[in-house]
Amino acid sequence: MTEAATDVCRPPFDPECWAAYEAMPYEMPRMSDAVLQAGRQQPEPSLADLSLGGAYEVSEVTANGVPLIVARPSGVEGVVPVLYLLHPGGMILGGRASGALPVLPLLAQPLGMAVVSAGYRLAPDVRAPQLAEDAYTGLSWLAENAADLGLDAERLILMGISGGGGLAASCGLMARDRGGPSVLAQLLVYPMLDDRNDTVSSSQMAGAGIWHQADNEYAWRQVLGERHGSDDVTYLDAAARAEDVSGLPPTFLDAGSCETFRDEIVDFASRIWRAGGTADLHVWGGGFHGFDLVAPEAPLGAASWQTKRDWVSRQLARV
Repeated sequence: MTEAATDVCRPPFDPECWAAYEAMPYEMPRMSDAVLQAGRQQPEPSLADLSLGGAYEVSEVTANGVPLIVARPSGVEGVVPVLYLLHPGGMILGGRASGALPVLPLLAQPLGMAVVSAGYRLAPDVRAPQLAEDAYTGLSWLAENAADLGLDAERLILMGISGGGGLAASCGLMARDRGGPSVLAQLLVYPMLDDRNDTVSSSQMAGAGIWHQADNEYAWRQVLGERHGSDDVTYLDAAARAEDVSGLPPTFLDAGSCETFRDEIVDFASRIWRAGGTADLHVWGGGFHGFDLVAPEAPLGAASWQTKRDWVSRQLARV
C-alpha cells in the first residue's frame, strides 16, 4: 500500500515511520468479512513471550467471566502500580496478549509497572454496549482484588489503544457515573471514539494510511449494527456520544496528524477542558494510525513512547 496520490489535501506522512510500515512483510488489508475472519485466526503471543525473558511473572485469571492476563514484575516485593489495558483492533480484532506485548517493554517495564490486559468480547459476536460492560467488569474486579495480585489499586491507570482506547474512555465515564472504581488517570492512545465517522480527518484520510474511513465504517457497523450513526447511541457504545465529560480523572490523549481519528480525539480533549477537566493532548505531526507500534524506534515513535512514559510517571508521583 502506498500513501495514495489523490486530489485530497492531507498532511504528509512521517517518512521514517512510513518506510517502516512499507518494509513490513505484509500489507494491511482493507476490512471485510473475509479479512475479519482471517484476522481472528492469527495466533496470539504466549505467556512466555509476555514474560520478557523472565522479567515478568505472567498468569491468567478470570474476572467475573472476563479473562485477564496479569503480568507483574518478577522478584518485586510489595504492591506495584498497574496499567489496566484494553487492546487495539477496532473492537473487532486483536487480543489481550498481542495488546500487552508492546506495552510491557515500551511503557510498563521502564516504570516498574504491572500490566493487566483484558479479553473483552469482540463485535459482531456481541454488540455494544456489551464490549464496554466487559471492559468495566474487568476493571471493577481488578480494583477490588488488586492487593491479592500484588498490585496497587491506588496507582491504577486505565489504558486503551485504538478500539480499546474508545472502550477505556467509556469505562472512565461508567466509573464516574456508577460510583467507581477509582482510577488514578486514563491513557487513551489514538482512541476510537465516534461512530459517526464524519469529521474532516475521516474524509481527509479516506483511502490512505492505516485504518481509513471505510475500515472505520465497517468496524462500527459490526459494533453497533443497525444503530450505527443513529440517535440511539450512548457513551456506553461510543464515548464521543457522552453529553457530559466532566468529572474524569486526568486524561492523556494522542493521535497522528494523518489518521482518521484525529479530529474526534481533538474534540474530546477540548470538551474535557471546557468541562473544567485535565487533559494532555498530543497530535503527532506525520503520525498515521498505529505509527508508534509500527515504528517504535523511529524518532517520532520513540518520542511518542517517551512522552507516554513521562506522563504516566507524573501521574504515579501524585500518590
